[in-house]
Amino acid sequence: MAAELVLGSVGLVGLAGLFSSCLEAIDRVKDYKSFSSDSSSLNVQLDAHRVRLERWGRDVGLDNGRLSADHDRRLDDNQTRSVVEELLAIINGTLGSDGRPGQTGSGHTHLDATLGNTKQPRTLEGVGSRRRKLTWALGGKGDRTVQVTQLGKLVQLLHDLVPPDRAASTRPTTDHGWLTEFHQTLAEFRQTLAEAQEPAETRREVHAWLLGKQPPNKRYEDSRVKRLPGTCDWIFTRPAFARWSAADPSPGSARLLWIHGPPGFGKTVLCTRTVEHLSAVPGNTVAHFFFSSDHESRHDPYAAARSWVSQLASQPEAYALVRQRWETTKDHVATRATVIQLLHDVLQATPGCYLVVDSLDECTAPDDGTSSVARFLEDVLNTITSATRLLIVSREETDIRQPLRAGGPARLAEYQISPQDVSADAAAYARDIADRKLPGKDENVRASLSSAMADRCKGQFLWLKMQEPTLKTWKNLGQLQRTLDGTPTGLDRIYERNWEKITRSDQRERAVALLRWSAFALRPLTIDEMTEAVLIDEDLEELPVNELPDAVDDDYIHGEILEVCGPLLEVRRSPPDSAAGKQTLHLAHFTIRQFLIGRLPVGGIPANETLRVSNEQMQNTLLARSCLWYVQSRQTWRDGANADGSPFRAALRDYSAASWHAHVKAGLSLDSDPCTLERVQTFMNEAHPCWKPWRTWFDEHDDEENKSAKDEKFRPGPPYYALKLDLGPVAVSHIRKFGPGLLAACGRSVLNLCCLQGNIEVAEAILDAGGADITVANNDSITPVVSATVNGHLEVVKLLVDKGADITVANKDG
Repeated sequence: MAAELVLGSVGLVGLAGLFSSCLEAIDRVKDYKSFSSDSSSLNVQLDAHRVRLERWGRDVGLDNGRLSADHDRRLDDNQTRSVVEELLAIINGTLGSDGRPGQTGSGHTHLDATLGNTKQPRTLEGVGSRRRKLTWALGGKGDRTVQVTQLGKLVQLLHDLVPPDRAASTRPTTDHGWLTEFHQTLAEFRQTLAEAQEPAETRREVHAWLLGKQPPNKRYEDSRVKRLPGTCDWIFTRPAFARWSAADPSPGSARLLWIHGPPGFGKTVLCTRTVEHLSAVPGNTVAHFFFSSDHESRHDPYAAARSWVSQLASQPEAYALVRQRWETTKDHVATRATVIQLLHDVLQATPGCYLVVDSLDECTAPDDGTSSVARFLEDVLNTITSATRLLIVSREETDIRQPLRAGGPARLAEYQISPQDVSADAAAYARDIADRKLPGKDENVRASLSSAMADRCKGQFLWLKMQEPTLKTWKNLGQLQRTLDGTPTGLDRIYERNWEKITRSDQRERAVALLRWSAFALRPLTIDEMTEAVLIDEDLEELPVNELPDAVDDDYIHGEILEVCGPLLEVRRSPPDSAAGKQTLHLAHFTIRQFLIGRLPVGGIPANETLRVSNEQMQNTLLARSCLWYVQSRQTWRDGANADGSPFRAALRDYSAASWHAHVKAGLSLDSDPCTLERVQTFMNEAHPCWKPWRTWFDEHDDEENKSAKDEKFRPGPPYYALKLDLGPVAVSHIRKFGPGLLAACGRSVLNLCCLQGNIEVAEAILDAGGADITVANNDSITPVVSATVNGHLEVVKLLVDKGADITVANKDG
């Protein structure tokens, strides 16, 4: 419970205040008793428990927020008072308040401005609703019947501990043999209370609020599987790690450890081993996060902080803090400022935590933004407590080095991985490769080859991995040795050699498509999805189904994907028994993406644009156009796509439908890319045959939109969805050409949405187009003025008032 954080610190005077806050918490619940007609019996029980608690307080000397001079002397005993405090704190926690001021509010802190979250829209759904108020008053901890019952048991425990009849008590205040038994009873009570009162659905909602819509990150589990037994343990013998991880660190020892090394040195696998090692120590609390260049979290370093808080919330004290903040916020997803503040509060509540983050160098957030890696590190370093240990594993990058070293050498311990550190592990990995690829070869052949490979890799495990395709079982030792000797050392030289092979290949076009999708898709594509993606040809109206394979199997994967791109790509099977088409395609290492950015062709992009924008933007624009082509094909939305025996299965539909707009925003600006803008405008048009199928798909796959769509007679038009997807120029263009469309109380209104977001350009376009009734409210009785006001968009409010809006109109909650 949140209130338990004050235990042991309130003293006798504070005990009286804590007791008063319990009575206030009960009264707050009673204030909402009229919301349910069937709750009269519960309210009678609640009244009885309150009266009994109040009488107990008066009898022991706790009354009107004061401790009387004639109080029960058993309260002077520290042990007894501590248990009384704990019981009162549990009552407060059960009823949703810990009596401390300043815990409720908007969910925004002074960090919002620092982190750039001052303009984040707040949802209007449920604001001021009776359900929300009642949930908040009860702490949202489930069924009120359980809560009222538990409140009665807690009051009885207070009576048992300090009976109101002082003369009747025979327990000596100096004998604390009863204390252990009482604490055990309390522990069992708290566990029962938590299990009975906190539905699993509530916990899921809390964690979803913390984490947002990020898909699960499996990199930690994948890396654990890759590690060979006995490897990576060398780090535990290094003094820097031993001092940092010591249970009782010496005074002045660094709380921050940065382990860095060149690419390909097995840092991620090493990091998984450190997490396992730390987690195996009884009493350790470890939270970790592993970035990956092919995971959506790569765009936001604060994803690590979200994950840390979510993991630490497995501790009751930490969860109570998180849950309390969730209850009092209006945001669907916790802001960065909220997450950083929660991290601070949680670390204060659970001292001695270990925080681990791996591959921070794979995070692609802009260096000059409010969510940059440097800003994230500054916020974390300013947030963690003196009892927190932080481990960062990455390459030595400037945007990581500078904020870490800003605090001086006393704050930071560093360890640079050398080839000597990993030499034994590299030898073990080389031997494992030789044994797997050449099982029929003589022991001496495999030992000789693995030894030569280990010597040439210079500590780079990735270099060893990229030799696997060259180890053919039909080759003799001499041929194998010559192949090995002809392989250049260094990853960049290996990448260059494979790229040269691709450019000379008759499958160059297919290879480029495979690499582009693997490097710049928002998530790894499955083999089924990739099979269709590489066949997209914008000169055709439909996908050439005659080029699709009869079956997607291991033979197809090997011959049409892996052999085409060499060791630059790898296939991952998760779960292990998944079908061939459900496996996912990945770059063998994130440095390959960096290598490809300057080499992949950018056909279709005007030459003058290539001088002004990054290659990454251009690659995203090309993928945006491919996704748009796919969702605009009637073939994509045809019912029973493969009912006629065709191998086409619309496997890429979900990805294209969900991601085309994200690639548009990550690509060239629409203002300077008329070609892509025209394609978007052509698609987002009621007259386009694929517009309505996509709109239906979007509503079904977005929880908020799906809920709104169920109560509508009419669906919103393209401007609403353009604004929803942050494509303001498209919305403005459509409104000026076709008008604003339906603006009545149909549930979802483009005018309400642009006012909620503060998009004054769209609001002006709607009002200039005419025909918009700015006084009409939506199904939640929310007018455009209310939408603009709730997030402080004063310019929009002024615009609406100038156009005749009535600012006195209230919503359905007053």
